[in-house]
Amino acid sequence: MAKLPKISERFTGAIQATDQAQRIAELQAEVERLRATQSPELEQQIEELRKELLAEEGEL
Repeated sequence: MAKLPKISERFTGAIQATDQAQRIAELQAEVERLRATQSPELEQQIEELRKELLAEEGEL
């Protein structure tokens, strides 16, 4: 008789995606909170990250 997969194994990917989406939302909220305090250092870091992302998109 074939072994049936555990039901929890079927949802592992969805759980990970949900956890990642939640973490992204938390980070976005933190960025917005820091932006509200008008942190010039944060704006500089955001600009650097944008440049990195644009460079990576070009590599795809």
